[in-house]
Amino acid sequence: ILVSGEVDLVTELSGGKEAVVASLVPGDLMAESSMIEPYQLTVSGVATRDGSLITIDAAELRAYCRDNPEVGFAVISQIARLLLDKLRIIFGKGDIKGAYKDLDEILGSDGVKGEMLASGLQLRGVLNLRQGRESRALGDFTAAIKTTHENDSLRSVCFANRGITFINVGNFDKAVSDLNKAIELDPTSGFAYA
Repeated sequence: ILVSGEVDLVTELSGGKEAVVASLVPGDLMAESSMIEPYQLTVSGVATRDGSLITIDAAELRAYCRDNPEVGFAVISQIARLLLDKLRIIFGKGDIKGAYKDLDEILGSDGVKGEMLASGLQLRGVLNLRQGRESRALGDFTAAIKTTHENDSLRSVCFANRGITFINVGNFDKAVSDLNKAIELDPTSGFAYA
């Protein structure tokens, strides 16, 4: 936990380029990927302003979370949310292969459920679609749609993305059905109309 100072989290993109995926300020967590299998750090921290931090042994915290499931679920859920946010930044910088690998690790975690799971599946579906893996994209969008949560805007985006994927594979009836469902769920979203 960063107590004072500032830290940039840097990841290596394809081709050896580096990108800042987050700038941390006091109160922010770092090294949270050490809590999710395979328990490896996925970014490097670079201090941009002198400061201090509180360190917590990841193995001890994992053991505590195993012994106290309610705490463990809360910790893993928060960590997965942070990792998904960082993943969106990496994806936005064009490192699809790295984003896909990290996302698979996150989605494999037991603490990822509900809206967070649907959001991750939707993001992986987009990655699959961009790589020409339409059948995998359809599977991810369908799983995201079926995941229990209350966010109709997210569900609308999943229907719209599945509709676009159906267009790509030539299944226009299913595409129209999904795009209409996306509009029904969120009539204010321009995404389904495009």
